[in-house]
Amino acid sequence: MLRALVSTRGDQTVIAGDGRKGLELFVNHDIDLVFCDIVMPDMGGLEFLERARASDPEVPVVLMTAYADKNKLTRAVQLNAFDFLEKPFELAKLDVAIERALWQRQILLQRKRTRRFAARVEDLVRRLNATRELSVLYRLLEHDVHDALDVTQFAVFARVGDSLERRAGHGVESWTIDEWSDPVFQCLEHGRVREFAHARDAFGVPMDEVGVGVCLPLRVELQRWGALVLFRADGSFDDIDRRNFRLVSDHLASSIAVRERSAELERALRALEEAQGRLLRTEKLASVTKLVAGLAHEIKNPLTSMQFAVVNARDELRELEPDAERTAGVTRFLDLFASDVDRLRERVDRFMELARPDAAAREHVDVGALIERVLKSVGSRALAQEVDLVADLDHGIPKLELDPEGLEAAVVNLVVNALEALAGPGRVRLELTADEHCILIAVDDNGPGLTVEAKERMFDIFFTTKASGAGLGLSQVHVFIETQGGKVTWNSSSHGTRFELRIPRMISHRLL
Repeated sequence: MLRALVSTRGDQTVIAGDGRKGLELFVNHDIDLVFCDIVMPDMGGLEFLERARASDPEVPVVLMTAYADKNKLTRAVQLNAFDFLEKPFELAKLDVAIERALWQRQILLQRKRTRRFAARVEDLVRRLNATRELSVLYRLLEHDVHDALDVTQFAVFARVGDSLERRAGHGVESWTIDEWSDPVFQCLEHGRVREFAHARDAFGVPMDEVGVGVCLPLRVELQRWGALVLFRADGSFDDIDRRNFRLVSDHLASSIAVRERSAELERALRALEEAQGRLLRTEKLASVTKLVAGLAHEIKNPLTSMQFAVVNARDELRELEPDAERTAGVTRFLDLFASDVDRLRERVDRFMELARPDAAAREHVDVGALIERVLKSVGSRALAQEVDLVADLDHGIPKLELDPEGLEAAVVNLVVNALEALAGPGRVRLELTADEHCILIAVDDNGPGLTVEAKERMFDIFFTTKASGAGLGLSQVHVFIETQGGKVTWNSSSHGTRFELRIPRMISHRLL
């Protein structure tokens, strides 16, 4: 009779002949409302109510009885029975009981959903605020947003000029930026949340699983930085969804603002540290090069006198017309002396170039051919050390106007340093490439890497980690490249070291 009365409402029903079977149905089916006799075979209504409450306390249970038993009714109240119906039933009373019970059920389910939704959103917001880097923030979004907000697809866009960049997303990887532009830009233009009852039509994407959608502007420091777009394949958005969407979008915008500002400050700090380092090196180099220039000048004068003395001695020997066999030894000593004087004078000239790096003679240099010469000059040493010396050179690079000896010395210094860092078999690689702005010369090895002290002081003049080193090599490399308007960069780890020389194609020479 109860089933017949309920079926007139269009509700689906299941029925059990006793309390035990009824409990099995309750546990194994999605039940919204239970009508239960207090007196039943095998398991009474009060025991059923107690077990049902333990399984799912949010399903209303209406107890039915043909007579009132004060003790049983008191126990039923204690077990939180929703209502009581006395037999026989009146249809009007049954309708009222069902409506009240289902209304109660919806309220309880809504509260449960709200609690779960709020817990997920709170956890997501907590992790958003805990991230330190934008890349980590975007990975977190891709992994968690769709579950936390109960959406099937989402995307985070950044506004870059007149275009969009997708920074994170889930389920929308195949969508092109053009498919997003109009709805997202409309949202950003008005600065308001926009909902799409038919997201598929709004975005023009032929995907059946796309249902409703919403676009929320992300404001970073009062600027409309971008947008968060969310989709749900079925159902709709209610006030709870909207509140949580807005909460997440506000915290997301705040997190992006903090991390972008932090990244900006870190970049500025690195640039300041680099500038301070260059300034300190320049000041130190300026004072040292003055000393070097003075010493070189003092040494150069007696060397010039020695050269003249050699010439005069040779002239005297020719005028005396001595026996060639008797003067052969003197001639050899004069030649050796002249060679050493020339070599010393060349070294002094290089010291003078360190003091005035922009004064060296310049030529149009084929950089690829120059590096080939370097490979030949150090090839025998690499072979003896069992080092694999390899090169990847772009020979199509136009010639550059610069000091060939200075560039060759810079590359030789880096290659020799790499060989000495290996101190045995290994690999040294030279690379020559170019883009529209500069050429790149790179030297890398698979050695043990630089020490902490070497990383901090490598460009300091006279600093060296070698027992017999002068500490001029990397200083000269740094000075030469910067006088060409270029830059020396490096990277070192336990797996090896890489130095890069970047020289602009259009060199603007300058003095340090």
